[in-house]
Amino acid sequence: VHFSFFTYFSDFVIFQVVRDTMAGLKRLNHNQSGDPKRVAEAIVKVAQMKRPPVRLYLGSGAIQALQAKLNEVVTEVNAHLDLSQSTDFRD
Repeated sequence: VHFSFFTYFSDFVIFQVVRDTMAGLKRLNHNQSGDPKRVAEAIVKVAQMKRPPVRLYLGSGAIQALQAKLNEVVTEVNAHLDLSQSTDFRD
């Protein structure tokens, strides 16, 4: 069996991420702001749509988080717009 410190360290880091994620989910369990009945109703509505959304954000918290992330992405893109566009072919 081959053992290296790197393998051990990588596994430890990965497992720590999993432990942190599970702890976060445990804190959220039964503390969600959304109404599970309304979530189920929304999912049924989406399932019945001819053209359902590719992504569905349910609840004001999800919308707020999405809007914050979108604003962050737009700000970052705009900060480097000249560099991003500098690779276009020139006429």
